[in-house]
Amino acid sequence: MTTATATKLTVLSTPSCQRCKAVARKLDDAGVDYDYVDLTEDAEWYKVFKERGLSNVPQTVRGDTWVEGFDPDAIEKLF
Repeated sequence: MTTATATKLTVLSTPSCQRCKAVARKLDDAGVDYDYVDLTEDAEWYKVFKERGLSNVPQTVRGDTWVEGFDPDAIEKLF
């Protein structure tokens, strides 16, 4: 885990999440460098996710800004 306040864009996902894959495709298409974190495999990020009271993925994170779901306009503001 880089930390929940990292400046690098991070996508929190689960293996079967199609919206997570859509976020990754959007970032790939835009040439954005990001970390793709599977919450089923990263206990530290999962802890942060649950501490924030979250239950839905994707979560796209940069610093203290979190975007839930596939919201292209909000995600673009993070790059």
